[in-house]
Amino acid sequence: MNYKIVICDDNEDILKQLTEFISEDFSERAEIVSYGSLDELKIAFEGGHVRQPDILIMDISWEDRETGQVDAKGIEITGWLQKKYPLLKCVFSTGFIRMAPEIFRAKPTALVLKPLNKEKVTEAVEKCISEIEEENAETVVLQIGGELVTLRLCDVLYLESVNHELHIITIQNEYKLWMKMDDGLKLMPEGHFVRIHQSYAVNMAHINSFRPTNVLLGDGSCLPISKKRYKDAKQQYLKMLGTKD
Repeated sequence: MNYKIVICDDNEDILKQLTEFISEDFSERAEIVSYGSLDELKIAFEGGHVRQPDILIMDISWEDRETGQVDAKGIEITGWLQKKYPLLKCVFSTGFIRMAPEIFRAKPTALVLKPLNKEKVTEAVEKCISEIEEENAETVVLQIGGELVTLRLCDVLYLESVNHELHIITIQNEYKLWMKMDDGLKLMPEGHFVRIHQSYAVNMAHINSFRPTNVLLGDGSCLPISKKRYKDAKQQYLKMLGTKD
């Protein structure tokens, strides 16, 4: 698989160093693109006309050129990108260790500290690739009509029950089966989906926002969550994240 790795840092020397580190080890299996400003990166991906990134190497700390203040703007932009691309893996970099706890406002795979160490950078990128490969390896096989269809689990957004028909909504397509929701969930690997409503079950990897009345997915879908399912569904989601209520 040919990955797309995006690097973003406002320090020209560090941007060059990161690009060299990653090119040395991953140029044969990745397209590597560098941005020296958040605005440049945002413009590139705002229109959706460029290839979807697989891995993002993002500097946490950005200096406001007018005030000189340093903030964690890189995390905010990463969150924006992960809403557009829910499967995007992120490695944060920083020279300000005090900002490290802020990274969990997004969904990071790794953190590397400055001054940069090539071995640590390579290790972080390899961890991202391992997660991607693991996700790609998990599949679901459906029998639709007389045809067997294999879907990547990471492509499935949610299941919807409509008049005894199960709709399987993926990033690219929609598939329809004559079966109940409970039977449809049995087809899915355990621990990936949460039932949020009589009519909906969601792939937790695609959840961006979990609210008392609805769940917002990375593709923009907003699905209702029933009051009686909210508590259990939230606990399942927090367990998946590895946190406690």
